[in-house]
Amino acid sequence: KRQSLLTGRYGNALAWQSTNGEGRADSAEQKVGAGARLQSDPDKNEPIAELLAKQGFATFHAIATSYINNSGTVEGFARVVDPRDVPGFRSDLPGDALLVDTAVEELAAWWKPTQRLFLWGHLYDPHYPYLEGLEGEAGRGGDTIARYDAEVRRADQALGKLLDGLKRLGIVDDAVLVVTADHGEDFVDEHGFSDHGYAPFLPATRVPLLIATPAGAAQVVAQPVSHIDVVPTVLSLLGIAAPTDLDGRSLAATVLDGDPPPERTIIVSVHPRGQPAAAGYAAIRGPFKLHADARGVAVALYNYVEDHGERINLIDAEAHVAE
Repeated sequence: KRQSLLTGRYGNALAWQSTNGEGRADSAEQKVGAGARLQSDPDKNEPIAELLAKQGFATFHAIATSYINNSGTVEGFARVVDPRDVPGFRSDLPGDALLVDTAVEELAAWWKPTQRLFLWGHLYDPHYPYLEGLEGEAGRGGDTIARYDAEVRRADQALGKLLDGLKRLGIVDDAVLVVTADHGEDFVDEHGFSDHGYAPFLPATRVPLLIATPAGAAQVVAQPVSHIDVVPTVLSLLGIAAPTDLDGRSLAATVLDGDPPPERTIIVSVHPRGQPAAAGYAAIRGPFKLHADARGVAVALYNYVEDHGERINLIDAEAHVAE
């Protein structure tokens, strides 16, 4: 998810390494020892922060959890702000708003306005274990989904605070702004399990992607695109040539001119708990979504346009589509 978002490459095209020191892996499917989790190998994968740093950008990263900072996603950032830098931050309370306040202050003190800036902010409140929130806050005391919805509202408010802070620094008017999520969330009443990363159903894998530029006109694009498209799109909008080996495609023509995104099959992959060898996959083209297991064997086919809940398996009835 995050590695693809930051590199423009599918997970199985990245180099991985074991977090328990048992060695490296040449691909996402290679096992590296019992119980080992894999993380992106910073020595072999070139994320967008490294690319832009080479172009003279100041690179700034603010993230509301220390957990992700240990997963190979902070390479190339010259300045990182995480919960250890945030006064009053507590892991058992919502923290996105506190992070934003500290990040804006740190950015104002660190960044020189004469230098081009790449900022990546990662909010974390809409995430398991769905914290109760503060007294009097909507969703407090509710069920799992009510608490999750409250976390989404808090993240939205924190994003608003961040944009207000960037406006005060004079950054927003001539910036490329991208808002997305690295995953959604599945709940027990939908497909029999909660959380994310277990199967490529839409609640956990369909996320918004908003791109704003000074020159782009407002529009809604219904055709699916992918996280791997973010890096080539941003680089193109900044006037920087993207590496030729990226899996993603630039959406700059869609953003600036309203051209439809390129027609292709969109691949979705999930790696349960950092174990790419236990992956599940989906291929999306037109109204159909084909699910496959870690061996690449097709197990389900859905018309997700008509069957939003992905309840009706068409693998037999529409066998020609699956093939």
